[in-house]
Amino acid sequence: MEKYQNLVEEYKNKIDNANNIIVMAHINPDGDAIGSCLALKNILENEGKNVVVCLNDIPESFDILNGFEDIYSYEELKMKMAYIKEFDLAIILDLSEKDRLDTRIEYLEKSIDSILIDHHVGGSRFCNLNIIDSESPATCQIIYEIYETLGEINKVLKYEVMLPLITGIITDTGGFRFINTNVKTLEIAIEAKKLGINFDYIYNEVIFKKSISQFKLEQEAIKNLKFYSEDKIAITYLNNEIEGYSERKPGEISGIVNMAKNIDTVEISVFLNEVENESYKVSMRSKEKDVSKIAKYFAGGGHVLAAGCTIKGSLEEVIDKLLEKLNEII
Repeated sequence: MEKYQNLVEEYKNKIDNANNIIVMAHINPDGDAIGSCLALKNILENEGKNVVVCLNDIPESFDILNGFEDIYSYEELKMKMAYIKEFDLAIILDLSEKDRLDTRIEYLEKSIDSILIDHHVGGSRFCNLNIIDSESPATCQIIYEIYETLGEINKVLKYEVMLPLITGIITDTGGFRFINTNVKTLEIAIEAKKLGINFDYIYNEVIFKKSISQFKLEQEAIKNLKFYSEDKIAITYLNNEIEGYSERKPGEISGIVNMAKNIDTVEISVFLNEVENESYKVSMRSKEKDVSKIAKYFAGGGHVLAAGCTIKGSLEEVIDKLLEKLNEII
């Protein structure tokens, strides 16, 4: 983070000058989004700040993290906003495009100042201060490095801060398996162990454990799996016609996109998730090909090997549109 020294100093100034702070991340938050929000909440509250975290549709598996029970949804915060007219500072984490705040964009607009901290490729810079490191494997790692650069890491690094940070890093690196894992990532993992963090506990609670309803949805996704382009592209889907789909809980379908990626011939795995009638959220995972280019073409974003977007149309139309572009990079 040395190359962002000036930005980090500006970050510190904005924090020092704020009292009421709202922290938010992207819709359908994953481990890095939730972990970075809760870690920063704990850090800032220890500095005497009033901090509100606002996230929608949080997977229950992250209830092991300190402060999880204090997270507000948009609707819950709307009631509280009757007493809070504006925030001194909005901190947006793990988010490349402003519209991925969805309805919560209202709270960004009601904030006097704003900071964005993110690691996605090609994201927009929509805050007053933008700290973006696309080479970092996780926003949680950027937060660690910000406080390390400020010389404050030993002061802020307590168990309740490190647990969400390392959880976010573990989930965004696939348990340190993905190519984005770097030396600094492993150094942070060592510090986590020194603080008594149990990695086995995180893996079991956040990654491995699943409900019976989640297992059944994964079964349906396997049934729907089809291969294209000499078995190099795997595409599966879930929609409202499938039993239990409309009653799914947050996070229950997040791992489906990874299932086919381990097949030896598959270079790109795709999961289509119907979010409304004839509109599909597209999740893509790749072994080597740059799927972020495909996501950007469809007004989405993400990383080189993990990206997403939303495409309107029938299931068949969406698959045809995707295959046309995916075949250009296979």
